Amino acid sequence: MVFAFIGIGQEPFLLALGLCAAGLPLYLFMRLRRRLPQPAKA
Repeated sequence: MVFAFIGIGQEPFLLALGLCAAGLPLYLFMRLRRRLPQPAKA
């Protein structure tokens, strides 16, 4: 983590953390909203 912070700089690092923090709840919401496939009736 320290090497990434030093290598890319503070602003892009914080931007990436912000995007991850914003995307994770959205991903979890979409995953929970997805319905399970119904079994095919014979």
